[in-house]
Amino acid sequence: MSNGYETEIGENGWTLSEGECQRISIARVLLKDVPIMLSNEVTAFLDVENETKIQSALSKF
Repeated sequence: MSNGYETEIGENGWTLSEGECQRISIARVLLKDVPIMLSNEVTAFLDVENETKIQSALSKF
């Protein structure tokens, strides 16, 4: 995002696309370092390039 952590996204993320919301959710899980993550179609709204990168990153955890 243009302002990094300071980017304003509006209430409930209304200015974000579904793919951006998914990426933020995944980042929150990774930063929180949870022992178990349950997901259903975790990359459903992502483009192929980002989906590949995220699947690769998630497989390392």
